[in-house]
Amino acid sequence: FRSMHNWMFNPDAQAALHAIDAGLIGEPFLVRNESVWGVPSTGKDPAGNWRLEAAQSGGGVIIDSAYHAIYVAEAEMRRPIVRVFATARSRDGESVEDTAVIVLEHDGGGTTTIQRSWAARGGGAGAHEIHGTSGSLRFRQSDPLAMNLIMAGEPPPPADGPAAPALELFVNDVGSWQPVEVESAPWWTGIQVLLGKTFEAWAEGRDAPAGAV
Repeated sequence: FRSMHNWMFNPDAQAALHAIDAGLIGEPFLVRNESVWGVPSTGKDPAGNWRLEAAQSGGGVIIDSAYHAIYVAEAEMRRPIVRVFATARSRDGESVEDTAVIVLEHDGGGTTTIQRSWAARGGGAGAHEIHGTSGSLRFRQSDPLAMNLIMAGEPPPPADGPAAPALELFVNDVGSWQPVEVESAPWWTGIQVLLGKTFEAWAEGRDAPAGAV
């Protein structure tokens, strides 16, 4: 199957969706998802980096990275996307886009903004926030220089000091950010969970949780 919505099944994403469904931030109206670093994912293919060849990859940073932010935003907003505005660019010599800015309009008027680039060597601060009528959620962001190493297939440096909470909640009536309890798990947990749910669904004759539609 070709639909790999693994980010939606990571522990922090699941905790955020539970908080939204519990009404902790009210009605979501804005999702902001920005991640900028300086190295496309190299992969392990000895024939070369297929991600930089449109004929093999089908696209660049949008299909490789922003793709995840799009289906996550639709889940977080709890409303389908009805209109898309976007711009993308490619550096000379590359057949795929390396930078993209995307604005999604959701049914009911909610908005998502997505920025992705693997062409900014110094990286950016990053953001993943969900804002609602009575509160907000925000996710911990990776250091952009560490992202460069990860994308290049190198181990990132050890964390300097304790990590920030994986997910935080701001309730307007309280007026302060508070950590949300999230299971500690590696980044690939969502892949394992989604594969498990998919094979279980197929064995029982049900549709996979992330299908072609």
